[in-house]
Amino acid sequence: MPHFQLAFSDPLLTVRELATKLRVSRATVWRMVAAGRLPDPVYPSWRTPRWREHECIIAIDKHRYTPNEAKEQRRRKAIVGSLTFRG
Repeated sequence: MPHFQLAFSDPLLTVRELATKLRVSRATVWRMVAAGRLPDPVYPSWRTPRWREHECIIAIDKHRYTPNEAKEQRRRKAIVGSLTFRG
């Protein structure tokens, strides 16, 4: 029952509010949704995407890297970037 109450008392964030909280642009919020790093928005009415704050917190925590994981991820991107053909 507490989880049910949490879902309804949780604030719905606009794309601008979510971008401000994450310190990214609005376009980056949509890129994060497309990449699966953020949940899909809910639409309380037509053309009004909103995100539940607790769902976003859970999604961000799920995709957060430790410092060593982040370093490894950057290293892999650098290796892959150096292997691409630039002719």
